[in-house]
Amino acid sequence: MRRACKHLFLLLSFTTLCACGQDMADPGGMAFALVADGTPEAVGLLKFLNTGSTTFEILDDEVPLDRRAAQNLIDHRNGPDGVFNTSDDDLFDSVLEVDEIAYVGETALERLLHYACLDGWVPEGSDLLGTYDGVTFSAAEADAVLVFVNAAGEAELDYDLGLDRRAVSSIIEARPVRSVEQLSQLYYVGKTALSKLKEHCTVASGAEVGLISDLDRTVIPPHDDVLPAEPYAGVAALYNELEYRNLGRPGDMYYVTARGPDRLEGIPEWLDINGLPQGPIETGGTEFWEARAEKVRDISKILDAHPDQTFILFGDSNHVDPEVFRDIIDLYPGRIEAALVHLVNNANPDRLVGLHPFDNYARAAAILYGQGILTESVARGVMMAAKYDGLDITVSGIEDLIAAHRP
Repeated sequence: MRRACKHLFLLLSFTTLCACGQDMADPGGMAFALVADGTPEAVGLLKFLNTGSTTFEILDDEVPLDRRAAQNLIDHRNGPDGVFNTSDDDLFDSVLEVDEIAYVGETALERLLHYACLDGWVPEGSDLLGTYDGVTFSAAEADAVLVFVNAAGEAELDYDLGLDRRAVSSIIEARPVRSVEQLSQLYYVGKTALSKLKEHCTVASGAEVGLISDLDRTVIPPHDDVLPAEPYAGVAALYNELEYRNLGRPGDMYYVTARGPDRLEGIPEWLDINGLPQGPIETGGTEFWEARAEKVRDISKILDAHPDQTFILFGDSNHVDPEVFRDIIDLYPGRIEAALVHLVNNANPDRLVGLHPFDNYARAAAILYGQGILTESVARGVMMAAKYDGLDITVSGIEDLIAAHRP
C-alpha cells in the first residue's frame, strides 16, 4: 500500500531555503538541497537502497530512474561480485555517496526520496529513527527536539534546561541543526544533553490539538462522479503537521461532511492514498438534512466527547461552514484555537467575521504561524510542500507570506 509521508511534505521544515540561493523551480533541486544525513528522509532513502528487495527493475521501472543510474546504484551496492549480501557489498552510508554515483543527480534523488516515502521506508511519528550517543529517538521526538534547538534562546538552553554552556554555544553556532545525528556530533552535546533535550520536549508537548475538517471544497476539489486524483495542494502536509505536532499521535483528526452515508464510498481510501490523516467521518442525513443545525450538532458531539481538548476548524465558503463555525465559537468559548475558511467563491465579508479566510494552503499555514500554532520553520515547510504539490508560488512569495504574518 502506498503510504503518505509527513516528512517528505515538510522536508524537516528547513529554514535555509532562501539562504541556499537555489532556483527551486525544479523539485529535484529542492530534494538535493534539503535531504541532510540523519533526517528521516535520508534514513529511509538509504534503507531503501541498501535492501536486497530493491532491484534494478524497481529502480528502473517504478521509481523510475535513468537505466544507467539504476544499474550503477545496484552495482555499487552489490560490490565487485555483483551479488547482494556477500562480503564485498558496498552499502550506501550517506546521501552524498548516493549522489556521487554516475547519472544520479538532483532529479534522481528527488524521485528516490519520493518513492521511498510513498513505499513506507521513511520513518514518521512513533517509528524508530535511530540511536545517538545511547539515546533513542522516534521520528516525532527528533522533530520536536529539532524545532526546539533551532528556536530556543540561549538562556532557555543554558539556565532553564541546564545544558553545559559549551554545548549551548555549539548548538547556537550550528543553527539550523538539520538532524539529531548532526546535533549529536556537536562539541559537548552527548548523552546527557540529548537526554535532557528529549525529556524537555516530551514533557513540553502538552495536550494534542484536535482537527475538524469539512471534505468537499476544503480537502477534495470540485469533481463530477469520479474523485479527483489529488487534494488541494499543501492540505496533506498541513493536516499531518497539525495531527503529529508536539509529538502527537494519530487519533485527533475528524471529518464532518454534508455527504450522506451513501456518498462515502471510496472516500477513506482516497484520503489514505493522498496522505491525509485518517479519522472518523460524520455524515449528513439522507432526507430533510438541515445543513447548519446538523453540522453544529456533529461538531458539538466531537467537542463534548473531548472536553479538555482544543480544536482547529477547516471548512469552505461554498455552503454554511462560516455560519457553523461562528455558532461553534459562540457555543464553546476558548475551545477553538482557529477557524479557517477556504475561499471558493465571492463570499460576503460579513460571513467571515471572526474567522480566517484563505485562498490556498500556503496562506493557511501562514495564518496558523501568525496565530502561534505553527512555528516559522514548520509553516515554511508546509508552504514548500504546497509548491511541490503544484501550487503556483515562488520562494520569494513564500518569504513574503512569512513576513506578512510574522507575530
